[in-house]
Amino acid sequence: MIERYIQTALTTQITGLLAKPERLTHIFGDLLGLPAAEVTGIETFFKASPPSVILQYPREDSPFPLYSIVLRDETETDKALADLDDIVDAEAAADFSNIGENIRGADMLGTTFNHTFHIITMAKHRDVCVYYFALARYFMMRARGFFVDKGLYDLELGGGDLAPDQRYLPAYLFARILRFRCGSEFRVIADIPPQAFKIDGVYTIGGSASATGVTAGVTVKPKI
Repeated sequence: MIERYIQTALTTQITGLLAKPERLTHIFGDLLGLPAAEVTGIETFFKASPPSVILQYPREDSPFPLYSIVLRDETETDKALADLDDIVDAEAAADFSNIGENIRGADMLGTTFNHTFHIITMAKHRDVCVYYFALARYFMMRARGFFVDKGLYDLELGGGDLAPDQRYLPAYLFARILRFRCGSEFRVIADIPPQAFKIDGVYTIGGSASATGVTAGVTVKPKI
């Protein structure tokens, strides 16, 4: 699940930064140009209150600051002809061995999706929201190799401020959205076709009764 990939990437990056908080000087000093005194304050706050990472929108009792991962949109794009992507051969069947059925010869249905996820930075202080949004962007860029290894492609980041809306977040919070777009392939096995595993009798022209008592034979009409 892509939202779990995002959650893993952010959590891993946060843990790594807590282990080496001196990297904050590079991020906010060298990359973003903030003064040394402000960077020191960011480091102190980050070590005391690192962001938590959750799926879906938070509740009022959620721990802030946090990153909330929300699916904004998902759209099917390029489809195979009649959805048929491939036929399951012996090698592919081995990859789906946990299905518990012999799926060799079944149709493989395939399509691709474009996904848009919002990683919403939420904090009680406006400056913390801006700082942690910048960190989220940094984390997601560093995790691009991880996402590619998971089969995602066309990775794209964007963002903007989120206007106050009590339907989605408490009024006392500040929020900024980091938009993450990507593509993925999705393949499923169609209904497994009927398969024969046993022969009860062999039918031949002019043959005798089979082992099952069914008389074998084909009547051939002469040509007129």
